[in-house]
Amino acid sequence: MKRIALALSAVALVAISAGTALAAPTGAPNARWVTATCDGYSGTFKMVVNGNGAFPAAHDVSSTRVFVPVWFGPTTVKADGKPDQIFPAGVKGSAAPKGHTLITCSWTGVPEEFEGVWYTASGTVGGFFA
Repeated sequence: MKRIALALSAVALVAISAGTALAAPTGAPNARWVTATCDGYSGTFKMVVNGNGAFPAAHDVSSTRVFVPVWFGPTTVKADGKPDQIFPAGVKGSAAPKGHTLITCSWTGVPEEFEGVWYTASGTVGGFFA
């Protein structure tokens, strides 16, 4: 369950590369889809996370923006027929927005199946758009 949470957390929980995204990696084998609403922005962002680690990149699929996370709030993982699991917050200590506005987003991962059980993760993330 913990590795699922880490994979789903990577969904928003994602260290993103700065600069312009040439293309969102939507077809990659380990791509994870996330929807997010962010302070100061109207509407919902559809993002794809493709990477390993606790802070992977989140590419806004309707633009060339990349969301760079610098902290994550607690992550909740819901699984069919199982009690909710809550994983603690995390901070990427070396990231700084350097000229970008730091914002807070609420995110939800697209449901995923693992070993016959469907999971959904959600939480909050702080970071900036590059």
